[in-house]
Amino acid sequence: MKTITKTKRNLVLVLICVLLVALAISPVSANQNTSGVVSLDSGSAGEYSNIAVADNYTSVASSENLELFADMSTGRFAVKNLNSGYVWYSTASDLERDSITLGKEKDYAQSILVVEYVNVDNEIETALTEYCDSNNAVATEVSNIDNGIRVDITFEVDLSSNAGDDESSAEEVEESIEAELVNLTVPVEFILDGDVFRAKVDIKNVKCDEHLIITGYDLLPYFGAADWTEDGYIFVPDGSGALINFNGHEETKSSYDEMVYGDDLSIQSDLNSTVKEAIRMPVFGLNNGSNAIFGIITEGAASSRIKANPTNYGHGYSKVNAEFKTKLLSTIVMFGKTSNKQEVNRLSEGNGNVDTFTVDYYFLSGNDADYVGMAKTYRSYLEEKGDLSKKTTKPVLNVDTYGAIDVTANFLGFSYKKLESLTSYSEVSKIADDLQSSGINNLGVRYIGWGNNGLTNDKILSSASYLGVLGGKKDFQTLSEYLEEKSISLTLDSDLITFTDGKSKYASKTAFAETYYKYQYLRSVYVRDLNGNEQMMLIPNMISKFSSKYFDSYNKKVDCDSISLSTLTNSVYSSLRPNKTVYRTMMPGYVEEVLENANSRKLNVSGESANDFTFKYLSKIYHA
Repeated sequence: MKTITKTKRNLVLVLICVLLVALAISPVSANQNTSGVVSLDSGSAGEYSNIAVADNYTSVASSENLELFADMSTGRFAVKNLNSGYVWYSTASDLERDSITLGKEKDYAQSILVVEYVNVDNEIETALTEYCDSNNAVATEVSNIDNGIRVDITFEVDLSSNAGDDESSAEEVEESIEAELVNLTVPVEFILDGDVFRAKVDIKNVKCDEHLIITGYDLLPYFGAADWTEDGYIFVPDGSGALINFNGHEETKSSYDEMVYGDDLSIQSDLNSTVKEAIRMPVFGLNNGSNAIFGIITEGAASSRIKANPTNYGHGYSKVNAEFKTKLLSTIVMFGKTSNKQEVNRLSEGNGNVDTFTVDYYFLSGNDADYVGMAKTYRSYLEEKGDLSKKTTKPVLNVDTYGAIDVTANFLGFSYKKLESLTSYSEVSKIADDLQSSGINNLGVRYIGWGNNGLTNDKILSSASYLGVLGGKKDFQTLSEYLEEKSISLTLDSDLITFTDGKSKYASKTAFAETYYKYQYLRSVYVRDLNGNEQMMLIPNMISKFSSKYFDSYNKKVDCDSISLSTLTNSVYSSLRPNKTVYRTMMPGYVEEVLENANSRKLNVSGESANDFTFKYLSKIYHA
């Protein structure tokens, strides 16, 4: 665990990037069009050996519908869709005509990879640029592999450029420069797998000096980017999905940058001024008319961010890509109300043993080159993996009913918590009967807060029990028999991961070993709702243990084989306690273990706003 204290200046977060050598000739053919996408004249159909690419591009792999070209000196590449003739480039084109893109974005636009790192030996910000320049030499070695290329990128990082203070003499700086050069090597691969183009960072074989901590890999930030003259849209998986038009943002600095499966709760915030949807599917895309590109994060999704920018102030291109975060950065403020106020930053340990970060790209054209085509592509991908299967069912109206809730009561001047009924077992029967009498024949009821401690767990859920305040076991059995007679499905919701009391040793921790809570925020002033229940989150690697106990009890006591695991199916988080870190990349595996256990017990499992890795275990998803 590395602890870094901010004193006079901010923590140094150095971004180094692969700046491909600026060529005297743009790597496009004489048939380049105004959009910056090369129109390659390949002769008659099927003759692709004479494609008029710049001399430094060669064909390295092909399939039935794609061909991959590469510059073997820099690692730049181009993928041609053989169906449409359209070519997608790894970096932005027409940069010499770009007067919009500013600052660091010029570097990103020429890069196939950006590596984020922290120098652990020096926290003082220096005059070094954040991007590779004369102070961070880059050596690129490109080699052929099966169906593609491997690019080994070696950075020579100058540690001494962050050494000393503003009063250091030139001689002192010169001496340190000669003594503090270290290397960082990152291998990336670009291959064709049939009609899929695969880009991957080989994290397992990254070579990093001990003075550096890598915090992220921003892969292909401008792959397929559309310039300021083009019309189209970016697809981002915000909730049920959203489209961002290329143009119309010229006066803004709007961008999209969100963590797949939602923000990590271990990174606490006092304020929350935004209302947003979590990403449930690790996908993204870009359409520029009759052609589209669609990406799926296939390895490392749980610790990835999806980043998008339309053409706007400072960005001449519309682009979307994925970044893998190897670390989470936590910050606390010490002595906040004194003149000695300090911020202490701490990086999380490990990355959950992720060996590769991989993104698969699909290229669409014609009638398939839109968000509908992207959806079809993702559905086919899930079907091929076995995570999704076609089912024929009748439409069902699913109704949520709420059982018991904790309220604050008073007795002789003392306050205490008690359970109060919102909807009793007998009232659920009446609601269902009224709906059927109104002509709703296909009806399903999900019962939330039906047992144990109602809507909010006081202790970690490890056994199932009926609630007397709702009518007890007898009334529940009457409800179950009535709904079965009426052919109305009943699903009981169970929260396996949150609790308000009990042993905090089972609660997830921040990087500072403090228990963190799942807070609600007031929409009016953006601050935490101090009157709400502060819910602790069960440590991810303990979920399987407690859920197994709960399923044992549930199977014995409860006459209902349909169970909703709403919080489990839409949560990904970390426990960052030093020396006992459970990073968020490990959470999907623990969740799947629980769902497999439930399925093996013949439980019919449903979820809510479920993450994609849970799909194959679920019979139904509420609020999809």
